[in-house]
Amino acid sequence: MFSVENPLNNRASERSGGDLGYNGFPVSLNYFTALPDPTILHNPNVTIIFKSLSKKDSITKEKSLNEFIQLLDDNENTSVVVDELLILSWIQLYAKLAIDNSRSVRILSHQAQSRILGIVGGKAFSKYLLSSIPIWLQGLYDNDKLVSSSTYKTLLQSFQDNKERVDSKIWITFHEPIINYIVTVVTLENHKSMSDQRYTKEADSFAKYERVLNGSVMMLNKVISLINDNEIKVNKGDRELEQIEELLNLDILWDYLGSSISADTLNLPLFKSLLILIRYIFGNVSTDENNEPNVIISNLNSAKTLYKLVSKKFIKHIKLKPSTKGPNNDIIYSNVILQFWDSIVSLTSFSLLSSLQRKSLKIKKISGNWEGIRVALD
Repeated sequence: MFSVENPLNNRASERSGGDLGYNGFPVSLNYFTALPDPTILHNPNVTIIFKSLSKKDSITKEKSLNEFIQLLDDNENTSVVVDELLILSWIQLYAKLAIDNSRSVRILSHQAQSRILGIVGGKAFSKYLLSSIPIWLQGLYDNDKLVSSSTYKTLLQSFQDNKERVDSKIWITFHEPIINYIVTVVTLENHKSMSDQRYTKEADSFAKYERVLNGSVMMLNKVISLINDNEIKVNKGDRELEQIEELLNLDILWDYLGSSISADTLNLPLFKSLLILIRYIFGNVSTDENNEPNVIISNLNSAKTLYKLVSKKFIKHIKLKPSTKGPNNDIIYSNVILQFWDSIVSLTSFSLLSSLQRKSLKIKKISGNWEGIRVALD
């Protein structure tokens, strides 16, 4: 239980995408790197448990997590020393356990994280949040409501039941590692890197990655909403902002608009998250005089480039005409109708910016992409 301090102030090195570790040791979401060595741990019981947590079988991992939590709860008898070696080894495991295909494993992993934080204490553990808080926050956007609600409870328990800290302050304080996590999931990880294909069914490996991918897009929406609300302060040229812009300009991100509503790869939660992302980027903010572009788009190096890309992908992938193949479009869009029309309104309003607003964004003229979208919707 502790208040949030900002350990980023003492950060000594720049980060690059891929490695989620900020404490001098690697942390990875994939199954084959940044694996802990349980033999370095002092407690033989914990060594056995951590070896079991590294195995493929989810039932074994669930059983071992329950045993680990029990050991932590019995810490009053000093049977377990939660030292730095245990914490580092745990965080390396946590990154993989928190995205396991088993709902129980995901729930228990977040509970164990909360227990460790409670034992170590706020000030001592705050530096380790750099490497672990994005993993924890990912659980808030799990597509299983039991996982997301349980994760929220563990965060509240660890942050003095203060909803403001959980809902905004920790996002503001740790936005840099959160952005690094999002970029890693979207650009570097995939279903093959997160699951060992020798032991995992293809459908399960795809489901695992898409669950994490959707959670990451929702985390991106959260970060951008805080930027738009001036909670996270950004300026043009900031490294984190450039990371976001590079991510938003990736074709692969917006191609999910198509694959998420395809018969073979249907993923409505991801489709919905992308529509919300469009609104957060291109939606306007009402002022006393007129509508102004959101903070995020106003601070990008090239708003026009991003607008052209998203418009192009929207036209290519969004089809409203009845389909003879795959899922019925009426059924698909009825599930996301509010987000769908919000995204259309946002793209439309952005195309109608005044000359003064276009000048502030360094846009001489917005091409007729939106006209193409309107035709596609007729």
